[in-house]
Amino acid sequence: MLDTNVLVSGILNPGGNPARVLALVFSGKLCPLFNAAIMAEYRAVLARPKFAFEPASVATLLEYIETEGEAIGAEPCADHFVYEDDRVFFEVCLCGDANALITGNRGHFPVHPKVMNPSEFLQHWLNAGVLRSPAKPEP
Repeated sequence: MLDTNVLVSGILNPGGNPARVLALVFSGKLCPLFNAAIMAEYRAVLARPKFAFEPASVATLLEYIETEGEAIGAEPCADHFVYEDDRVFFEVCLCGDANALITGNRGHFPVHPKVMNPSEFLQHWLNAGVLRSPAKPEP
């Protein structure tokens, strides 16, 4: 489950941890979960002029998520949210039994073991043996 800020950060900074998370999605190792509200937010945010993302690239990304991801019907939760727009991400995460809700804004969500920032998520996967650490250069 990817919060919108992970998509934005992954595109803006191709060398960062959010980009590594996106690479896992595109490699088929992560299945993104979504619903109509999440896709609408992705579209609106990625189309903001301040990011100047190429519309064709955004369309390809969103099409991939819709095609390769899983649409989830979310049940409402009673938790408190700093920003109500974040609620749907948490609900889809829980209802879809996602491995994690990956976000750069952990403070916007209830304290929950599935809410992780990209670095924590990658470390979690590394510890689980799903990912390998980068090879160290020979001395």
